[in-house]
Amino acid sequence: MSKMSAKECIILARSNAAAGNSSKAFELYLLAFDILPRLKSAYKAKFLTVFTDLLYFLEREGDQNTLFASYKKALTVFPGESVILSEVGKYLLRHHHYLEAWYQFQQILRDDTSSVNADFYLNEVKLSLVQRWHYRMLNDKTRNFSYHAAIRETVESGKDSVLDLGAGTGLLSMYAAKCNPESIVGVEMVAVLSSMAQRLVLDNNFHSIRIVTESSQSLSDSDIGGKKSLLITEMFDVALFGEGIIRSLDHAFKNLLQEKGRVLPIGGEFFIRGIKCDSLMTRYYLNNKIKALLNIPLETNIMLSNDLYDSVDVPLYEDLLYMTDPESVLKIDFNNAKDLETKLSQVVDYNIKLNPLMSGEISTIVGWFNLYLTNNISLTTNPVCENRSTAWQQVIFSNFLPKEVQQNNPFTVTLQLINGLRLGLKTDTEDGMKIKISEYLMRFLNDEKYIETITSSADAAFMYLLQHIPVSDIVIADLSPFPIFGLMMLKGGVKSLSCYAIIKEDQDFIKNVFQAYDIHQDRYEIFNNPNHFLGDKKFHAIYYNIFDPRGNLDRTMLRITHFLEINNLIEGGLFLPYNIKVMGQLIHGPCLDFHNRVYDANTGYMIAHHMNKFQVSINNGLDFMNFKYTALSNPVILGYCRHMKPQIIECPVIKDGIANAVLCWYEIKVSQYTPSIATNRPKSFLDGVAFLADPQVQVAVDKVPDIICCVDDDHSFKVIIDNVAQ
Repeated sequence: MSKMSAKECIILARSNAAAGNSSKAFELYLLAFDILPRLKSAYKAKFLTVFTDLLYFLEREGDQNTLFASYKKALTVFPGESVILSEVGKYLLRHHHYLEAWYQFQQILRDDTSSVNADFYLNEVKLSLVQRWHYRMLNDKTRNFSYHAAIRETVESGKDSVLDLGAGTGLLSMYAAKCNPESIVGVEMVAVLSSMAQRLVLDNNFHSIRIVTESSQSLSDSDIGGKKSLLITEMFDVALFGEGIIRSLDHAFKNLLQEKGRVLPIGGEFFIRGIKCDSLMTRYYLNNKIKALLNIPLETNIMLSNDLYDSVDVPLYEDLLYMTDPESVLKIDFNNAKDLETKLSQVVDYNIKLNPLMSGEISTIVGWFNLYLTNNISLTTNPVCENRSTAWQQVIFSNFLPKEVQQNNPFTVTLQLINGLRLGLKTDTEDGMKIKISEYLMRFLNDEKYIETITSSADAAFMYLLQHIPVSDIVIADLSPFPIFGLMMLKGGVKSLSCYAIIKEDQDFIKNVFQAYDIHQDRYEIFNNPNHFLGDKKFHAIYYNIFDPRGNLDRTMLRITHFLEINNLIEGGLFLPYNIKVMGQLIHGPCLDFHNRVYDANTGYMIAHHMNKFQVSINNGLDFMNFKYTALSNPVILGYCRHMKPQIIECPVIKDGIANAVLCWYEIKVSQYTPSIATNRPKSFLDGVAFLADPQVQVAVDKVPDIICCVDDDHSFKVIIDNVAQ
């Protein structure tokens, strides 16, 4: 091989790449570049494609050593190349090597701050390392200062030895240290939080606090310097028990606490209440109008295929109506070691009578808890309490079937505590026919305005195609979460449809709908992977979907859509939607800070410096049903999806204020004959995306700030407020 010319190496490299032998092609390109370095610029793009293919091959083979060796070789040829750094960063992210992945993406952004993909994946790394609920916790003054007061009331100076279970950033340990206990050990199993806690306690001059990086359930008393007299903890999820608090306390009583050891909080209590909320129900149940369109019997319950419960900020829903009195489900004493042990081996039913305050439909059951920190200090997540703790959301039992009730005619619901781990709603297996589908499919179908727009456009598309080809020859592709366009075309008699659904429940649902319309299975195919569209099959009409449910552009679907338009659309065929505008607006959204930036005033200690290193630049998943914000500018067009270009856009200000984000949404024009439909509305199948300003920008009506739109080659984008002129 060493006797070959550079040209011969290139020819063989391209031949091997075409044959799928990326490993051989990679080595041949390296040899060619070594023989004749000036070839690097001409064949850089092809080399990077081969490198990417090789990485995925080696990942499938599990050959990590060769993968990293190839990475180092590639960087030797193209030092600092963003594609090389990005592909390895994504590999590290997929395999949970978060800090190493952070380094890769940070390197790219140091050289090119406009890189959209590096920014996106760096945000994914930060979200994986520190979940956003930590910011809610640390910014919740009610929770923080209630715990602080309870700890001051409980800790006996110079006598108590304290164990902080699930220490997080060490805040509760620092509260305890102010009370001068004999010793303090904080236990935190998440390494990045444990490392942060170690730095924070030193930054705040608490040198007596020891932080242990481990799951408390794997520890013995020797690991923490002997058994402790007081355990403090906040290991509670929205339904109180979901973080395994009972199992952790059981282990602590047996292994980590002294014989008369105490627990703070001393107890908890869980409550439920029946509610009616039409807007909330679009998250969990398919509405009757869409059932009728899909030929589904109205008595069939189409519901989410999710877990036992969902967590929701219930007070944000303005159409919510409380239909019953609140009722206590269970009360637990965290200092009763015997009761905790018993609950771990039982499935306990709690039959609760709910008394309707009025007649009507109960949509679902909401739940919340009280924490009794001491006999004198408590906190609550009760949604009607103005001074509630906002660190936790409320529980929605999404498997509850809507129920008609009569005033003062009580009905019973049953909740189960399953082996002390999860509290769930027990449902009657004979209570009507149930079909479960994914959250994205549910939201898509419950967006009545968008579904109506698609169905009306399908009629026009059908008539257009009939002018050029017999109906029995028409072949359709529909990449939507549910192929509503494709269904309308099948009903009209077209030859075939290709669609896709990732999870089996969605595939079965699509099949059931087609069967209800007597559409034979040989007229459609359902892929379980959108990459299966990338074949030789030609289509007369393609309805694409390039979004993920949280409002981002889906990079995989952008790539597939681009391929289909160029390679699989028959000349003169329809490619729908006709266009999609990206809209942007300067806003101030208080909750964006609450979920992404810690303020030391909310904790009483210096925590922000370390926690805010994990701030993200994008906050997606903003539900327009309940996202509260102040608009500071008129909306502006940032570009068109699939044709985005880097540009600087003037943004007219309509209200003085501090802009902390650019809020983005889409205007979808399904066909050239239908009006655009915006996604920044309640019940839209897409959430909003906020590109966060750091630092925040003071704007005024007499100034016109610029928005910088950055775009990568795959047409993914991000926006930045240009604060230089401010």
